[in-house]
Amino acid sequence: MPSAFDITSEAAFRRTLVRIQLAGVLCLTMWALLLFILGTWEPEPYAEAWRLIVGQLLVGRAYSVSAGLKHGFPKVFLLAQCSLQDLVILLLLYPVFVAGYHRAVEHRYLKSTLSSIRATAEKHKESVARYGLVGLIAFVFFPLWSTGALAGGVIGYLLGMRTRDVFLAVIVGNFLSVACWLWLFDQMRRISEAFGDAIPGVILLIAVVVAAFARFQSLRKSSRSEENDKN
Repeated sequence: MPSAFDITSEAAFRRTLVRIQLAGVLCLTMWALLLFILGTWEPEPYAEAWRLIVGQLLVGRAYSVSAGLKHGFPKVFLLAQCSLQDLVILLLLYPVFVAGYHRAVEHRYLKSTLSSIRATAEKHKESVARYGLVGLIAFVFFPLWSTGALAGGVIGYLLGMRTRDVFLAVIVGNFLSVACWLWLFDQMRRISEAFGDAIPGVILLIAVVVAAFARFQSLRKSSRSEENDKN
């Protein structure tokens, strides 16, 4: 029989999850309103912001930054947009994963996504655990691990890290990653001015192919794991 302390702690944790999700809804609403105002006030380039959002969801931060620079978005806007988009996803879905994972995986639209996230988190959990907060920041920062803000949040939860520390690590890692992509593509643009336009496109293509391959491998491993569990 659970003690009164356990019940109180669980209730407090659930209230924290509710606050996190409400913060996500608030951030999403405010940012959507700001994008609408910017798109109405200055259509060029802000009316095309939806392309960055969709591109980041499907391909990742690298594509969003590259496309944003190509369409003439200010660097400060891209830094805010790309960082905030992943943060909003974390705020909205972290409570779903933590509080209702077993129910969520029964939903056919969420099952494959959550299973893939969990498989990624389990795969890198031990590596991240060695370095604690710094390890989680690095996990979110490096783009070649099929990682992201949500996967980083799940790892933090599986490691038993405090929610505050999880979000701090994910926000810092994600912000630094976007800033580095901005710097990288800015350097690539300078190279293209000196040597031609083909080089940045080739580098971006390689990055997209690597990311797609990593995603495919992750999904395949997740599918195999599910088949083994059934057997």
